[in-house]
Amino acid sequence: MKVRERTVCHTCRDRKLGCDGKLPACSQCLHSDRSCGGYHFIPTQKSTETRPKSLTASSRICGAWMEIVPELTTTGHQGKALQASIRAFAMAILSQKSSEASSIVEALAAHGTALRSVHGAIRNSQMRKPDELSAAIMFLTLSEVLLPCGSSSESHVAALVQLMHAQGPSYYSSGTPYGLFIGFRPPIVVWHIWNRKAIFLGTPDWATIPFQETPADPLQSLMTIGACIATMLETMDVLGSSFEPRQALACLGSLKDIMATLDNWKEVYTTSIFQQEDHDLGKSIPMDDILYHDITEANSLTHYWAFCIICAVQAQSLQRQLGVARALPLELAIPESTLQSNAVSIMRSVRYLTREEVKLYGAVSLMLPLKVSDEYLERLGGSSFTALRKSATQSIALTGHHYLNNFVSSDLRILWPMQNVN
Repeated sequence: MKVRERTVCHTCRDRKLGCDGKLPACSQCLHSDRSCGGYHFIPTQKSTETRPKSLTASSRICGAWMEIVPELTTTGHQGKALQASIRAFAMAILSQKSSEASSIVEALAAHGTALRSVHGAIRNSQMRKPDELSAAIMFLTLSEVLLPCGSSSESHVAALVQLMHAQGPSYYSSGTPYGLFIGFRPPIVVWHIWNRKAIFLGTPDWATIPFQETPADPLQSLMTIGACIATMLETMDVLGSSFEPRQALACLGSLKDIMATLDNWKEVYTTSIFQQEDHDLGKSIPMDDILYHDITEANSLTHYWAFCIICAVQAQSLQRQLGVARALPLELAIPESTLQSNAVSIMRSVRYLTREEVKLYGAVSLMLPLKVSDEYLERLGGSSFTALRKSATQSIALTGHHYLNNFVSSDLRILWPMQNVN
């Protein structure tokens, strides 16, 4: 795969006309006195290449585990809980497509039934082979993203994490458990990052043993880094504002290691995907919207950009708490222009990830990156960033993913927790 320049401008493409691809404007637009729409730079696959299996769209932040659901049973307490949760999820989706209040009421009723069924299954579970129960909990958690109700996501994620931990990493190394694990792992890591809570999924055993038979793909490798970020965020919050210099320096050292791992991930990813030395993920792509080959690339890049912003902002906070003129380690001294570019690139990914073709899974996968981008650009201020944030909000509203706008505008803070905002 390589990155190449499309030689048809937006204006000619929309008008279905020939385009000579000249810069800064094509001849067709110049001669017709029209504004030339410019060109996209997008990841493009060579017709003679086979896309690596590890980069298929089944590897994504949200919903990959649903491909395993047909293999699960629907008998017993766990099976009945799974059936009820699937119905609740389906009703929640239907409620998003209907303007009638009755559809919301029916979805909430189905959700309540599923809650009771899942809680009953948990009480009767012996914590052995909890595949159906785990899937039921994930369906419930997704339903709560969509529904206008008080969320129980924290207790549900905690229950799922407890079930996984009780089985141990070896249980998830093959078969149906492996398929569920690689689907559950990204959203669990993301949830712990935005709640700034530690998660064991980045520890050596959990980052390696489940992948002994099938090596981790780039997105799973990125989630291992994300788990380390979640743990670091909790460490910083526990220490609070009364940092001792020794503690602050230790945290900076950990952030330096995380950022170095992120840099290495980027190098491996760009080498295997784009195969072009001068492609730099740190630079803004000169276009209004970023187009990706598939949802895997969109998920990988938007989360990489968000992780870089998170690490840089936390390092800056630690440096301020040290109160001395100490230069940040090179790995953490990310230029402001690069961080801005990362945030803008996430915003310019909104239309791709809220398209009908990628369904709910695209929009839900935007939650963490978009929240990080919005926080960062809001802090910077300026009319251009404000306009970009407004444009993204309007685009999301038009596609009906109101829960995404609700999450982004919520009081939750990832970069600057409320108690740390000046």
